[in-house]
Amino acid sequence: MNGKVNEIRDVFWGGMPQWGASWLREEYIGDTWKQVILVPASWGLIVAITNLLRDALEDGSQDNNGNEQKGEK
Repeated sequence: MNGKVNEIRDVFWGGMPQWGASWLREEYIGDTWKQVILVPASWGLIVAITNLLRDALEDGSQDNNGNEQKGEK
């Protein structure tokens, strides 16, 4: 699993130094803004969507197990 995480990191962050964020002061923002802004925002969106799907699946499995929904008899 860790190997896959490193591969994903290399795809999105390849070419960026691994020694922290101090390199941002030295780079032209026009070259790096897409990676600096869009990569974390995109992953945040993916995490949010997967959490919503997980919650929907958990709610659905509870309903199928005989638990009553609110307002139903």
